[in-house]
Amino acid sequence: MRSLNDKNITEKYLSLNNPKMQQLYKYLEQMADNNIRLLSFLKLDITSKGKDDKICDLLYALLVYVTGYSAEGEIKISLNLEEDQA
Repeated sequence: MRSLNDKNITEKYLSLNNPKMQQLYKYLEQMADNNIRLLSFLKLDITSKGKDDKICDLLYALLVYVTGYSAEGEIKISLNLEEDQA
């Protein structure tokens, strides 16, 4: 996982050193703490969330992406609900 003060990360990469990313991460953490559910047209297949099982799938996927944390399981987009209804 990337650390907040990692000197090897340049501005070309997603970094928690970036103030905007720090702000986004803070909001995502608050949403997770408050059990907020995000609505999406995507159906995500997550094999294992580990200890974060209570977090909704989309929020979990966003947190994994922002932190760079390699999740215990895979995250796949299995279905776009909009395509399914067409």
